[in-house]
Amino acid sequence: IGSGHVVRCKALARILLERGHKCSFVSADLVGNHISLLKEDGINVDLIFPKLNIIKYHNENDDIQFCKKLEVFKQADWVVVDHYHLGCKWQKNIKTLKAKLLVIDDRVFTSKIADIFLNQNFQEKKNVDISNKICKHFIGPKYALVAREFKDYVQKSIIRKKQNKLDNLIICMGGGDTFTETIEVIDGVVNADHKWKSVNIVVGKSSSNISTIKSIV
Repeated sequence: IGSGHVVRCKALARILLERGHKCSFVSADLVGNHISLLKEDGINVDLIFPKLNIIKYHNENDDIQFCKKLEVFKQADWVVVDHYHLGCKWQKNIKTLKAKLLVIDDRVFTSKIADIFLNQNFQEKKNVDISNKICKHFIGPKYALVAREFKDYVQKSIIRKKQNKLDNLIICMGGGDTFTETIEVIDGVVNADHKWKSVNIVVGKSSSNISTIKSIV
């Protein structure tokens, strides 16, 4: 799964661990994975599948079979899924294990199966389907799963906005940047009239565009 998915789930796991709960991640051993990021915080990770190319990994049926065999799924009180390719079929199968289900998805507006659905993006209420009366919906940025380290920068950010200065730019289009948007943004910055004092480009180790980006800058 993408860097952002791992980071936001890690933020949730850290809080749960501090409150005395047990947390485990289940991940395919994909190229460019972020398993070390989890283990450095003492979070257990169960691996499924051999090391694969992330582009070829879209087999929901195999994922279901592997997951249902794992003890962490059999013993879980809650299962959190934050993955674009694990949809209704996967969710229905996991629900047969009797665990409660939290679905995190920033592309859709509801889940027909989940006990809790979270989408941290801005949404108009008319777009949110609440026909699943069992499911609790948490919609909007105030429910974003953000690492506590970012809280230290909130006040500083507010002060900088009041100064109305645009001196420093950070470009980050996600860890993988599958659609090469980083390169498009760099092109836009280069051709813009505004002159930045500094421009920092952040990419993940799973990005296939690192060498191209380096050649541009």
